[in-house]
Amino acid sequence: MERKVKYDYAFKLRCVKEVLKKHQAITIVAKENNIGKTSLKDWISRYQEFGNKGLLPHLYITQKTRQGFVQKKEVILQNKNTQQ
Repeated sequence: MERKVKYDYAFKLRCVKEVLKKHQAITIVAKENNIGKTSLKDWISRYQEFGNKGLLPHLYITQKTRQGFVQKKEVILQNKNTQQ
């Protein structure tokens, strides 16, 4: 099993900007930088949703994740109310 590679913020930002600002194809940027297309697509999505902060490690929360937190909190509160 391959070890997961961690890329720094500056590298991610440079790759994302090559696609968004210089209109380079995702496949070309991914190949030139030896990264997966899926990783680059994820970085672009996070950048578009959260800006620069989206490329920082663990500092972004997607809408789906946010909804999951809210639902879990509601279930916990409902359980507490029924136990009282």
